[in-house]
Amino acid sequence: MRVCGLTYQLEDENRRLRLINNQVTATNASLTQRVEALTSQLDVLQRGMMASSNDDHVQFLMEQARQFRADFESEKRDRIAAETRITELQEQLAAANTQVIYLLISNLVYFQTIFFLMFIGHYVCWKKSAPTFPKNSLLRFLPNLE
Repeated sequence: MRVCGLTYQLEDENRRLRLINNQVTATNASLTQRVEALTSQLDVLQRGMMASSNDDHVQFLMEQARQFRADFESEKRDRIAAETRITELQEQLAAANTQVIYLLISNLVYFQTIFFLMFIGHYVCWKKSAPTFPKNSLLRFLPNLE
């Protein structure tokens, strides 16, 4: 009898486990269907987000391109302004160099004139004190100022 009672208990436990197994299988199938439905919804949402993300990405890239273009045009304007300024400064430098050369030549002529007048003055004073020049002297080429 004890064996019979155990058999009945085991059969009841077996039925109960099969019922639980059937419930788990049904729940598993239901959850699998739900997962598939959610996966398809997720795919749809991801495609929509990717499209939205692509639009956002394209807008971001367009804004970046506008900024790069504005920076390039600004640098180009700055470069042209700098080149214009360089040209102006080169012209001013050339004018200043011309003025310096003119002043140097003027000073040279001035100092040559003063030197010449001083030389002539010393020559005249020396001529009066020295009676004659030797024939091989370079001073014989100077004009006779008497």
